[in-house]
Amino acid sequence: MNVWQLKEYFDEKIAHMPPADEGEELDAAHVFLKFVLSTEPDCSDPVIGHFEMQNRGIKYDGYYLNEDEKEFHVLSLLYFDDLDALTEQKVVQTFNLYERGALNFVEAAIKGKSNIATDTEVGEHVQELIDCFEQGCNVVLDFYCNVDMPENAMIKSIEVGRKKIVCDYHTGNSIVERIKDDETDSLIVELKKQYGEPLTALRVSRNESFDVYMTAISGVLLSKIYNDHKNRLMDGNVRAYLKRTQKTNKKIAETIRYAPQDFIALNNGLAVVASGEGSDVSPLGDNVYLIRALDKMQIVNGGQTTVTVYEMFKEDSDLSEVMVPVKITMIKRQSDEAEIVTNIAISANTQTAIAKSDLASNKPFYKSFEALSLHTPCYRTPAHNQDDAYYWFFERANGMYNTRKRIIWNYSKSFTRHFPEKKKFSKKALAKAIMAFAARPDVVCLGNEKCFSTFNEAIDKNLVMPDNIYYKNAIGALILWKDADAIIGRLKLPIKAAVLPYTIAYISDKTKGLLNLQKIWDDQKIDDSLKQMVTDVAKAVSAYFQSVLEEHPNTLMWGRKAECWKTVKTLSVPTMMFYELSLGSSPCNFFPENPVSAFINDSRNLNNVELWTGILAWTNQRHVLSNKESESIGSFINSIRVSLKISQYEKPAAVRIFIKCVQNGYQFR
Repeated sequence: MNVWQLKEYFDEKIAHMPPADEGEELDAAHVFLKFVLSTEPDCSDPVIGHFEMQNRGIKYDGYYLNEDEKEFHVLSLLYFDDLDALTEQKVVQTFNLYERGALNFVEAAIKGKSNIATDTEVGEHVQELIDCFEQGCNVVLDFYCNVDMPENAMIKSIEVGRKKIVCDYHTGNSIVERIKDDETDSLIVELKKQYGEPLTALRVSRNESFDVYMTAISGVLLSKIYNDHKNRLMDGNVRAYLKRTQKTNKKIAETIRYAPQDFIALNNGLAVVASGEGSDVSPLGDNVYLIRALDKMQIVNGGQTTVTVYEMFKEDSDLSEVMVPVKITMIKRQSDEAEIVTNIAISANTQTAIAKSDLASNKPFYKSFEALSLHTPCYRTPAHNQDDAYYWFFERANGMYNTRKRIIWNYSKSFTRHFPEKKKFSKKALAKAIMAFAARPDVVCLGNEKCFSTFNEAIDKNLVMPDNIYYKNAIGALILWKDADAIIGRLKLPIKAAVLPYTIAYISDKTKGLLNLQKIWDDQKIDDSLKQMVTDVAKAVSAYFQSVLEEHPNTLMWGRKAECWKTVKTLSVPTMMFYELSLGSSPCNFFPENPVSAFINDSRNLNNVELWTGILAWTNQRHVLSNKESESIGSFINSIRVSLKISQYEKPAAVRIFIKCVQNGYQFR
């Protein structure tokens, strides 16, 4: 496409975007950036805006953190609206200027320059990047452009302060190509008709939900398939490509180059899923099958292998001896597809660390919460007309929203009407909103992963299981978080990362948890009285943080301390009028104490020999526990007799076994 065709394409796409959030103020350039980021599968909760510090030469357009891959993405936008006067020279000159501005931002963090005050937006962002460095994150500079850039201007990486910064380029036609790939309705890989290479596979397992086949694919065929379908093959993969410099991928490339015949023995291969309904599979005999076509083929594990093999293919490396092992899961029921794809993606990926929030995905609490999100409607009109119903979408596992949209709904527009993307939320977002309402802003300030970990531990400890009321209250807390975030953004208060959770926690604490979250759910927004309350409290909290800058120059670090919360709780906000707020009849408690959990976590009960001998006798009659679990009880009894208590290492198992027995009928009182 030429520049005018690109403009027409982007204008048409942007016109169909959901309306802006209340109070969101973005110019045309940053609306374009917001649109493009919404199509990026790995971009979550980006900060977008015009950020500049002229005296330091800093200039960038936002950032986002990919915690799963430990990458901090700095965004730089090259947007040209005067297309008549556009020349290649102008594009390159603008790029050079913006590249330097983004690098100066990164350099400020790498060199630890703390003289940028954290009560400025740039200073706050620099501190966030410094925190990310401490957690082992890498930096990626993402350059977005609404036209094409000359190839020779695109450098792969830059070294700043001995730290390698990867550069990614998202330019006009490459953005269009990726979006069009994603929008194609159906993906059928015709192994025989298109490539002339059907796969011979051994069926190793079958059940009512899926069949599993083992086979191998040539490096050449894999490269051709990837060349034709690119990222559409990776929708179900929980990882982005980590580049050949990543340790695993470097080893893959070396094996292809120096020992291609050994590749099949040294590589773990691919985990592939496909829909049995549209695939072409026929028996050859003795559990051997010929696979001619794969419908909705997804590489859910092995993305690193696939792209590295493809990169070597493009470099004309000899792949004639490269064979890649493949496990194919052929899903039989369409209703199971999204669930199975996501579970395999999470379980199969072991090359690099998976976030703790992903590992928690299959716990009963989150499965129940997901079911509630899919079946608890909101309404666009007071009449509660079923045609106006829509749902908040709880993304229990990363990528579930896009997987359902693609596999279950086949990109139907009715999916986004039923499940608007603006109503999608993750476990981490849920944890932050609830922990803030639960008056733990210090925990929220620890960051997404640590906040979620604390939330998850509280859920586990109290055996929390959500019902309809719990779900609506939780969404009410999430709406409060989102609306307060918008208010604080409009006020342009500095240190929003701390001001937001502290504001919500302050209001919740002063109202003793009685804030009517059910009303917020019913209205799907906070009312004017609560908006005013958020405004007043946020100003007071922000003023407090600025007042202690000399004593605590790293505001975000101070916000993580329990002492900070103790001080903020004592602040006086004279304009507050609590009687104007809508309050419930009883406090909302997201972590109600479970009597079973409370009983066994009492050391007097946990370390009671008679309790465990009674359980052992009971389970020997009922056969509830496995032999290993029964042996563990014997170990608990021995520990109590020798040391008077169960060890800290044994306690989690003891609690788990006790709860299992109660759930199977053991009477503990």
